[in-house]
Amino acid sequence: MKIILPNKFGFTLPEMLVAIAIMAVLSTAVIVNYRGGQKSQELEVSRKQVESLLSTAKNYNLAGKLTDGVIPENGYALKFSTQPGQESSVVLLAQLATPKVLITDRLFNVKIVSLWALQDSTITGAVGTGNWFDLGSDLQIIFSAPDKITITSTNFLTNPRFVGGILEHARTGQRAYFYLSIDTGLIVTEKL
Repeated sequence: MKIILPNKFGFTLPEMLVAIAIMAVLSTAVIVNYRGGQKSQELEVSRKQVESLLSTAKNYNLAGKLTDGVIPENGYALKFSTQPGQESSVVLLAQLATPKVLITDRLFNVKIVSLWALQDSTITGAVGTGNWFDLGSDLQIIFSAPDKITITSTNFLTNPRFVGGILEHARTGQRAYFYLSIDTGLIVTEKL
């Protein structure tokens, strides 16, 4: 006697629903991690922008870069602003008789939350902690002469040794800081 078994091809409905549910959970996890990494990169890019612009202003000054056919008599400056309600930006200026804007960098989804200066000769802790002095809402770092760096700010501090600021991602709240040594021109940027 021949026994004929029914052919079993494909999947049952419950098996398909379980497979779809597993794929949905996995894809949700991947998307969440991707977006988190993307936001982290926005802060990293802004931190690198600030570092790059500080280096550019310093190098323009050291190299004697011509702007409109002349070397700016007062060097090159970077202007930082933390005005509430305004998009944070960093502006590179040539300090001519009338300052000329060379580069304006908008910080994408990142704001400058505070600007600081330090008179101590060494840094202990992150920017904004310890003996750091709040500079207010505006800071201008001026690179003039081969080895001269000066600052102007809303709240002025006499003879600072370091100036810097804190960056914050608008959505995640992640923070990073940057600072510049007035004595050596060393530029440091780090995540908090």
